Amino acid sequence: MTGCLQSRIRISFPGEFEAVDWGGVAQEWFLIIVPALLDQNLGLFELGATHDRYQINPNPNPDQILFRQALFGDDIVAGFKFVGRVLGKALRDSQLIRAHFTLPFYKLLLNAPFVFEDLEETDPEYYNSLNMMRNSPCEDWGVEVEFSTAGPDGITEVELKPGGLDIAVTDENKDEYLELKANYVMHGRMAKERQALLNAFNEVVDLRDLASVDPQELELMFSGTPDINVDDWEANTDYDQYEPHDRVIKWFWEVIRSWDHDRQATMLQFVTGSSQLPAGGFKCLMGASQGNGPPIIRRFRIRKLPGHELPRAHTCFNVLDFPPYKKKAQVLKAMDIAVDLGSLGFGME
Repeated sequence: MTGCLQSRIRISFPGEFEAVDWGGVAQEWFLIIVPALLDQNLGLFELGATHDRYQINPNPNPDQILFRQALFGDDIVAGFKFVGRVLGKALRDSQLIRAHFTLPFYKLLLNAPFVFEDLEETDPEYYNSLNMMRNSPCEDWGVEVEFSTAGPDGITEVELKPGGLDIAVTDENKDEYLELKANYVMHGRMAKERQALLNAFNEVVDLRDLASVDPQELELMFSGTPDINVDDWEANTDYDQYEPHDRVIKWFWEVIRSWDHDRQATMLQFVTGSSQLPAGGFKCLMGASQGNGPPIIRRFRIRKLPGHELPRAHTCFNVLDFPPYKKKAQVLKAMDIAVDLGSLGFGME
């Protein structure tokens, strides 16, 4: 399995004619499969406290469990194995994904240590409760507490350390108790799921290759940067049968600069297949290799397209075929059409 996932994969969609895949089909597959794996009906993940970042769901409901079994069989962690391999393959092939995870999740993938404060992003209500305990003497808690906690079923008591059921929490050891409690809430209650995902991820990505990467950098490697710097864009654009000082090229950049971020991002997606940028910006845009190898750096390119009325994009190679319009109004109209219809596949190859 490992060797297969570390080589180039070939993907075809039912009902579509088989064609040469220069990377665009794989890119489309990742854009489809990752949101599907995050779907709430599957319940592998849930939204964290900020409602825009995902984390492993510790308490799937019966319907979600049935849905998982229908897709992955009776192995309760099979879905997480699949997620780990998908994320590993996306990272290895420099495929950006449209999803963001909580900081503790990126720490999980890096096998990095966790701290008590990580709980605030995972479960702020629980964090506040434990923080109050940390800032008050044990005698004010109103109840005796041992080094144990309720298990995943809410009934069974789980020891936080060997013999924990017989170890009382005191002012002298409560910091250790709170660290263990926070770690259990974040990770221990879903240890099997976490380990399955991490093992599968490591089948594709060697942790030694990420030794110098921190969680924030890993997020950028997965999801890119949402910022679009037009100066960086223009500086890292190549031209075919055009020159940067050509009138139609100047009009192109004037229109890009006049747009808001969302419209700029849609134009970027029209040409490259993604509205996100690699961590290094436009100079690190990835495109298909000529053979069966992994994606390579391919800068944004504008190529002259005589005899056509509308722009045409080649998303595998980050190429925009752009007609030599005679008026700026024609440029604006053509670019508006590309942005408005590009998400439907209009003019894309």
